[in-house]
Amino acid sequence: MILYFIIFWPPNGIPVYAGDSSQVYPLIVNDTLGGVYIAWSDNRSGEYDIYAQRIDSTGNLCWFPEGRVICDAPGHQFCVQAVNDTRGGAILCWLDARSNNNFDLYAQRVDENGNLLWPQSGAIICNAPSSQFFLTAVSDANGGIIAAWQDYRGLDNDIYVQHLDSLGNILWQSSGMPICIAPGHQERPVIIGLNNNRYLVIWEDKRNGDYDLYGQILDQNGTIYWQENGKKLCYLFANQFSPRTVSVDTNDFIVVWEDCRNGDIDLYAQKFNYNGDALWDSNGVGIGLGLDYQRDAQLVPDGLGGIFISWEDGRQYPSLIHCQHLNGEGTKLWGEDGIIVTPPTWLFHYPRMVSNGMGGVLIQWSWVNGEETYAQNLDSLGNFLWPDPVPVCTLKNNSELKIVSDGMGGFYSTWQHVDSNIDIDIYLQRIYGNTGISEKDVQKTYNFMIFPSPFKNHLTIKFAPPNSQSEISLKIYDVSGRLVKQFNHLTNYQSSVVWCGDDMLGRKLPQGIYFVRLEADGSSETKKVVLMR
Repeated sequence: MILYFIIFWPPNGIPVYAGDSSQVYPLIVNDTLGGVYIAWSDNRSGEYDIYAQRIDSTGNLCWFPEGRVICDAPGHQFCVQAVNDTRGGAILCWLDARSNNNFDLYAQRVDENGNLLWPQSGAIICNAPSSQFFLTAVSDANGGIIAAWQDYRGLDNDIYVQHLDSLGNILWQSSGMPICIAPGHQERPVIIGLNNNRYLVIWEDKRNGDYDLYGQILDQNGTIYWQENGKKLCYLFANQFSPRTVSVDTNDFIVVWEDCRNGDIDLYAQKFNYNGDALWDSNGVGIGLGLDYQRDAQLVPDGLGGIFISWEDGRQYPSLIHCQHLNGEGTKLWGEDGIIVTPPTWLFHYPRMVSNGMGGVLIQWSWVNGEETYAQNLDSLGNFLWPDPVPVCTLKNNSELKIVSDGMGGFYSTWQHVDSNIDIDIYLQRIYGNTGISEKDVQKTYNFMIFPSPFKNHLTIKFAPPNSQSEISLKIYDVSGRLVKQFNHLTNYQSSVVWCGDDMLGRKLPQGIYFVRLEADGSSETKKVVLMR
């Protein structure tokens, strides 16, 4: 496979906003139309407020040049989270100090034209006494969100959740629904969506003295499926913390965490089914077990029940970025320690990773001193698809890197940059990825076609492999690399399939970008399609 990268935008990105103030902590999310939304905290008024901008696929700012005010209520608003609302817009959530310096939680929904759809100062997620921290949220696929956070209203930190509908109305208990109020601290929740309109929340839990990992599954009605105060997912001696999780297969999920059982910080992974049963080694599969530290794990599902994992590895000086591929059985496919992605010079950190839409991953990282940011493209076997790392930004003083897939084999990257006036500005870069051709694919003609695109109700997929005995598989992935639909055991005699925009359980998928992958005779071809609702 010969692949090339293309940078059509300025070499060091475009300024999202570069005023005479500071814009910090950017968050980025796809807009389902090929562009992105970026939200940040902005102190141009003297206090930090929430602003946002929509940028199209060619780098044009779609709203006001100075950004769209999302919330400028009294007090500081910061730590914004961004979620695609599955209807072309975005939902932004943040910590809010408008009330006596306690931190409450608010959200706002904005459409593609920058119109605010919820109350002007934001919809309340939780304004209970004391403070709420570490907010995280996912789409409910109906224009609303499921949010989880760490709450200090009791004697210890606990975990609460809330559901806001498409109008910003609270659907559960007015001050949030507790999912863990066990003794000791429960902290730093993460939340992801599963199948059947259910959601997984995982958190760090100190009820047993050390930090362990607990979790809970709930649905859109607030029904809890595991035992009260959560189920133990990892509870060995020493500390287990910083969980990251992704959904794989139909009912399974994989968790990766940082673990101190060996006296330093290592990475372990475990696969669980819907009941919370561990499917791999009972104590987890060791991913990075070198000396010193392995941290900041990034996960991308491989679409086959496994995951790609990248991390910062400090077993030697300088620290490097590693990447590993685990299959659905927990087997390491890229050697014991994974592949070293970065050059063996200087120090690297902040790995960020997305699917490349071809069964592999795109990985971005930064020099520790913040001077340069680079990226590499890996296939499913761990081969580098770009001859050398690609420069994303070579300016000094960059941090808070975030990336999302562009749905076309490349990615968008945003970061904050300290300028010569010591102001902090937000920049965006796009790297176009899969612009190469595969000689192996060219030699075979599959007459692989999909139409129409975009589509609303039915997508026709046509194919005709040259070998009449071919066994054909069609797989459909979302932009995160998650397998959402599969047509197996097709033959050359069945020359077309109709996809109705549903998943493997027949449920409608949200609008967005998907990849249709044809596999036959040991080769494959992938096409992009846009689903509209």
